[in-house]
Amino acid sequence: MSLNDKLIEASESYDGLSISPGDGDAVRKLKSLVTEGNVNFRVTEYAPWCSIFQCSVVESQGGKSPRSAWAKDWLKVGLKIQPADALPGDICIFTRDKIYGHVTQFRRRDGDILWCYGGNQKHTVKLSPFKVSDLLGIRRVTPRVEAARLADAEPASELDTTPEPAKPIAPAETVKETEQRLRDQGSRTITVADSAQRKSFWATISGVSMSVLLALQSAWEQAAPFVKLFGPYILLILAFIAWEVYRDQKAIKDARISDDRDGVHTGRKPTNQEDDAT
Repeated sequence: MSLNDKLIEASESYDGLSISPGDGDAVRKLKSLVTEGNVNFRVTEYAPWCSIFQCSVVESQGGKSPRSAWAKDWLKVGLKIQPADALPGDICIFTRDKIYGHVTQFRRRDGDILWCYGGNQKHTVKLSPFKVSDLLGIRRVTPRVEAARLADAEPASELDTTPEPAKPIAPAETVKETEQRLRDQGSRTITVADSAQRKSFWATISGVSMSVLLALQSAWEQAAPFVKLFGPYILLILAFIAWEVYRDQKAIKDARISDDRDGVHTGRKPTNQEDDAT
């Protein structure tokens, strides 16, 4: 049995495996794949897992993988194969919007469509269609013991000339987009900060409104001197405290976003991978 045949058999043994955002068991499943694939990635929350899955399959069969959660890192391993020479079990690397990536296993070609089998395809291990025009390269996995010898011998391929974007964040992604992406991933830091900011915002509005109303009422009704003199100031102080809490939570979110953009947050979501391959 060839190594490609082993990869096909090993990957299809996971058929139907589903890992998606909101899955309460997602972290455990991802940690299991990371361990099996010797992937250099620390799982603390849901992350796109197409490369993690392929690493697990390839490593389990003695092949060389990049041991990386980054899809485009597969362009650095194995033998470069032309599309016309692709065999079932070869590794296909696709691009999306020239920024994101997806890695999966080739099965067959129908015209301009490549049918490939892999993980994180609609959050599931299954067979899915991909456009030839999105193809970055095809690699044939080599046994890990032969990988070092083959690395210096393989010729350049036109399929691999597309440069990878800077990691871990696409240059085009703004701070607001990063914040929204983290929110969509269910980041607890962002979620808690959002909740605190909403409460602080309404507390600030309520405090300011009440202070103004109380001041007007005190002046109009000639309320007790203490209330008239100190009541509005007390409410203003409370409003100021609420505003400071709001600012502190914003600073927490900004720090979390900055960590993600600088690549120092180990539980970040790899941005050069597709969340949901079609």
